[in-house]
Amino acid sequence: MISQDVVTDPPKKMLRIQGQKGFLEWHVNFNQDGDAVIWQYNSNSANTNVLPKKRTDDFKWEVEHLSKIMDGRVKKSPISLERGLDTMMVIAAAHLSHQQKRVMHIDYSKGYMLDAIRGM
Repeated sequence: MISQDVVTDPPKKMLRIQGQKGFLEWHVNFNQDGDAVIWQYNSNSANTNVLPKKRTDDFKWEVEHLSKIMDGRVKKSPISLERGLDTMMVIAAAHLSHQQKRVMHIDYSKGYMLDAIRGM
């Protein structure tokens, strides 16, 4: 199971792998000290290991990847401006849907303009 709830405060992000003899969980920003890995095997008690990190570390690898793109060290990337714009259109449509209390539709043939989002 993967759960990413960024609406609640504080946000909750976690991963759980359940097996026949136990489980493994990863909790992002478990506490002020970092992420946590929690596991349990057989009938033993659960173990928790906090991995030290700061909130700014959450985006460290993305920023490093973007730096490599700008330096020309990465020629092909799964991160694209178009995917970012697509994501922002979905976020804008979600905000409009909440404000107007109606289902929204994105017409991508009109480009990345707010008038491409209309209520249904």
